[in-house]
Amino acid sequence: MKSIFITFAIVLSSLLLNAQEFIKSDTNKAIIYFVRTSSIGSAINFRYFDGEQYIGKFKGKGYFYYECDPGNYLFWASSENADFIEAELQEGKTYVIIADPKMGGLKARVALSIMNFSDDKSVKKILKIIDKKSSSYISSSEITKGQEKYANHISKSLTEYQSLIDNNIEIPTIIEGMEVPEKYISKANNTSKYLKN
Repeated sequence: MKSIFITFAIVLSSLLLNAQEFIKSDTNKAIIYFVRTSSIGSAINFRYFDGEQYIGKFKGKGYFYYECDPGNYLFWASSENADFIEAELQEGKTYVIIADPKMGGLKARVALSIMNFSDDKSVKKILKIIDKKSSSYISSSEITKGQEKYANHISKSLTEYQSLIDNNIEIPTIIEGMEVPEKYISKANNTSKYLKN
């Protein structure tokens, strides 16, 4: 009886893992998932940027994805602080940036990291969020309002980024080989609901 239960549990977890998949662009674009895996500081919005462009925000555990042309990028998020990730994105590939809340002085701070797909526990955690939650969505009018609202913040944060570069502080970089492995990519692509560049 015990072996039947163990076999059932293995089959069930395999089915669940296979049901939870990332989607890649069905065009010649790249996709970045921004995933927040913790509910700590869930009342605080993290704001996300592509260089000088505001691309969205969301509170608490969840995610959104951003479709863009392949090439070199600076992605960053802000809350009480700003944290940065550089990226060399490849056509048709999907990538994951994790936004972790950290203890701050007045509100949660944000720490960005690149998804490590050799860490099965983290992969399962991310896939569970993607399976259970819908992607956060921000309209083009909200993007326009946010771009105006955060103009000074963008300038200040990019000056901070340049200071890090000038002081030879290493910025994490997404490079070839850090994309989502094919085994986690959905075979039924649908990028029509993506937030597009």
